[in-house]
Amino acid sequence: MNDTKHQKGLMIKGIEEMIGLKGAQFDYAIRNQIDDHAKLDIYCTVTTRKGRCPHCGGSLSHNAGTGDRILTDLDICGVQTAIHLTFKKYQCIEKKKGTGEICGTVYGQEILMADPSARYTRRLENSVAEECLRHNFSDVSQMSGLSITTVRRIAKDHYVNEEAKRMNHFYVPEVLGVDECHLAGQMCFIMTDGIQRTAYEICRDRDPATVRKAFQTIKDSPDSSNLKVITMDMCIEYRNAVYDIFGQRVRVVCDIFHVIKLLNDDLIEVRKKLIEINSEVSTAGLKASALKLRINLEDLTDVDKNDLARQFDAVPGLMRAYALKESFRSIYRCETRREAEKCFNAFCKQMPKKNDPLYEAYQPFRKFINTVNAWHKEVFNYFDTDGANNSFAEAFNGLLDRIQAEGRGYSFDVLRGRAMYSGNTAYRVPEDYE
Repeated sequence: MNDTKHQKGLMIKGIEEMIGLKGAQFDYAIRNQIDDHAKLDIYCTVTTRKGRCPHCGGSLSHNAGTGDRILTDLDICGVQTAIHLTFKKYQCIEKKKGTGEICGTVYGQEILMADPSARYTRRLENSVAEECLRHNFSDVSQMSGLSITTVRRIAKDHYVNEEAKRMNHFYVPEVLGVDECHLAGQMCFIMTDGIQRTAYEICRDRDPATVRKAFQTIKDSPDSSNLKVITMDMCIEYRNAVYDIFGQRVRVVCDIFHVIKLLNDDLIEVRKKLIEINSEVSTAGLKASALKLRINLEDLTDVDKNDLARQFDAVPGLMRAYALKESFRSIYRCETRREAEKCFNAFCKQMPKKNDPLYEAYQPFRKFINTVNAWHKEVFNYFDTDGANNSFAEAFNGLLDRIQAEGRGYSFDVLRGRAMYSGNTAYRVPEDYE
């Protein structure tokens, strides 16, 4: 019993600060006991002035009785809370201009803690909006006591407000990462701030017109000169759009992780061809070990090294292929572009010649070399941009997958809102932005 009294005392003490009942807006009283199954009811009489007619703006009115309204509020100390409001009602008697008719609108005193038509307080609305960024609508509905329809409406309104804030503080990042993702049943175009590591934009599709419009918006911004680098995978459409919109002023960097992934894929293809050429080779028990070829040399464990040794013994020419893969990776340890290009030329010269028995099996590596040559400028721009890469854009893709899994059936707008404005993905305005 003492604990119950103490709990009620804590509630009463914190209510004025938490809800803001005391002051010019309300006279209030708490009229129920607090027990294990109680609901906290706060009864208030509104004391604000009547204000003006919301329809015509007139100030002339007469009393029209009183009204009652119940607002659901945030739980206080774990107890469900409702605020019961009693307010005066007025009828506008202002005459309409031109007709002489009386307005006749009935309205009540202004209630600052909630929207005129809402059945919940603003602070509950704000809490629900924040929770919708982390939980699905069904869970938020259970936690707040509001219907799923109401929760969904609050969330969408919140996304609209956040989007308006973002556009009012629109800025251009120094490093822009671009990629695509599968969202709400379609491929979408995403942009990220590579330095602040935040979401920048998610477009509904990745059609060429959409991509170019997104880039044009950046170019038309007053601080478009801030953009120095755009990182991407080897997508020709994206590269062409960048050069068409920005010219050569912006450096395009082909993502290092995409290049290495392409190299590893071709290494696996070389392994398959080596096995085909050496038909007498037995690879029993080595199928799973093929993935070990993707592991970087410095990351190999003793078990990995033993697995690779067995593969190298079983498949002639595979050790040389793995060594070539590591030779290309070493290029990214160069300190200058010139040194890196020199190492790449040396890598190309290590390819088997036509009279070499391994020539045909190493064709995937030659395809890789042709791809790097086609993207030569963008691949080696890496060394002129302090190692700019698309790592955050790739990580953001993973976040989008998780958000989509948590809210299956959500629309694109909802998924975009959750991704753009939740946690570490929320937009940020640079400190020096004015």
